Amino acid sequence: MSKQEVWIPSDRSDKARLHGWLFLPSGGRGGDAKRLPLVIGAHGITCLVAHGLHDYGQAFAKVGYAALMFDYAGCGESEGLPRDIIDIDAQQRDYQTVIAWAKKQARFDPEKFVLFGSSYSGGHSVVVASKDHSLAGVMVANPFSEGISSCIATLSIWTLPLLVVAHIDWLVGLLFGNRVPPIYIPITFPFDPKTGRSNVWRPGMLTSGDTAQGFYEMKQASAGQGGAGAGGADRPNRIAVRGMVQVPTFSPRAAAAGVKCPLLVVIPRGRDYLCPTRDAVQMAKNAARGRVVEVGTARSGHFSFYPGVTNDNCSQEAMEAMEAFLKELSG
Repeated sequence: MSKQEVWIPSDRSDKARLHGWLFLPSGGRGGDAKRLPLVIGAHGITCLVAHGLHDYGQAFAKVGYAALMFDYAGCGESEGLPRDIIDIDAQQRDYQTVIAWAKKQARFDPEKFVLFGSSYSGGHSVVVASKDHSLAGVMVANPFSEGISSCIATLSIWTLPLLVVAHIDWLVGLLFGNRVPPIYIPITFPFDPKTGRSNVWRPGMLTSGDTAQGFYEMKQASAGQGGAGAGGADRPNRIAVRGMVQVPTFSPRAAAAGVKCPLLVVIPRGRDYLCPTRDAVQMAKNAARGRVVEVGTARSGHFSFYPGVTNDNCSQEAMEAMEAFLKELSG
């Protein structure tokens, strides 16, 4: 298996390039005649590729697939402004940009493209696949499936005031674009690993259940992944608040009805405090060829899918389920 950096041009107005890591199976450096099947994936709402997706890319390469994991524009090493923002349409266009770029590369078989997503990108993968019927498959882990349900699951004392600020920030962005920088808020509460406690009196967008601990452990486990200065531990604990405006109406669960290719939905056996599993199950049912696989234990949750998180980690089991799915697709 080999790994290499790639830069992908986009048609954004600012011409920002997308940065990704390409994982190739043994013997798949591009010199052989056989065109490779390809998995294309991105990260969650507040994460980077460095947050565990290198491990997933390596797992997919192990079963003969190339895997291209990229950061959205404005995130990680990818170019673009504003930084660290949630923009549903823009992030789905990034997926489409990477798909279009990959189809032009001689080393990949365009009839064997599979989308991968985790958390928020799981939702993006499903929506993109509902519109692009050339895809061979979709596989998602701990996916964001229904906006309203996730909003209810993450309610806190900060939700209402942050929504007010989010709408103000969204309006400013609408009127002035990138000329006025967004208002940033913490992703989650500060977490103290010595005491195992979070400071709940500090504001944050995602604050339910084990989110603060999971985000902290995920970042620490990913230190050094990526290029210079782009390790997951370097990702700032911030998100542009205007993105909260889009979350309630985002419904991959409904969009799944348009997915024609096989869809694998991998969920934890325990409680997911960010993306309720009942919506993920319904999303799979809505798809013509959807299926659900449960992994982990009754204590496994949303962040258990990322290597290094201690809460009954199920990342290896999730990768094995996806490896089996890819083998099935390749016959």
